[in-house]
Amino acid sequence: MSDRYITRVATAAILLAVFAFGAFSHVGTASAQVGPDLNSNQTTITVNGMASTTLSADKVMLSLGVDTRNKTASTALDANNALTQNVINALESAGVQSSQIQTAYFNINPIYQNTPGTFGPGNLTGYSVTNTVIVTSSNPDSVSTWIDTAVKAGADRVNNVSFTVSADKIKSNIGPLVQQAITDARSRADQAAADLGLKVVGIKTISVNNGWGGGPFYGMLTAPTAGPVGGAIPIIAGQQQVSVNVNAVYILG
Repeated sequence: MSDRYITRVATAAILLAVFAFGAFSHVGTASAQVGPDLNSNQTTITVNGMASTTLSADKVMLSLGVDTRNKTASTALDANNALTQNVINALESAGVQSSQIQTAYFNINPIYQNTPGTFGPGNLTGYSVTNTVIVTSSNPDSVSTWIDTAVKAGADRVNNVSFTVSADKIKSNIGPLVQQAITDARSRADQAAADLGLKVVGIKTISVNNGWGGGPFYGMLTAPTAGPVGGAIPIIAGQQQVSVNVNAVYILG
């Protein structure tokens, strides 16, 4: 039936954290506070140090779905079940593991048509069924192929694609950033102490915080409104900035 061939495809909001920095960009904050420690006779200085780097995204989340309509809920549901299963089978044939696919949203809604000049919900004309699945994978390079495969198999909604840096990758790269941030903080403390005719003789406290710098870039990909997707879809995973901030209190003498 015609519901099996619904070809409207939503635009895909591609969440790409793209930053135009070098392999390692090193930036420190300029704040410094010098004063006596009220709990001791020590003179201290508080400084911030920062280091950052950009890492290539190694994790992707793809959300896509199937919409069907029919005069009866059961017929719309049967059509949706068949198309959704066809999409899942096609994705698995394209290399997606079954454990990487999960249902994100399912809905059956009545469709009403209002008559001009009347009030109320209108006349019931049919039912719509929506089934959305999410693919989560550590293979971001294959997402273009998966979208093309899913659309050809019956998916008519590509909701979004998001790329992130995995926790394991961040963990394996955070060590050097901590060292750089500490070095940056100490350099600033030494410079400030020298300007005051003092020098750093010890450290009182230090705290380390890591997070994300900058903000995400939002792009849009418009899929064809009819017919199969032709050619490779230009989707780029990009990079994301990871930063470490150090707050240190040094003792001056």
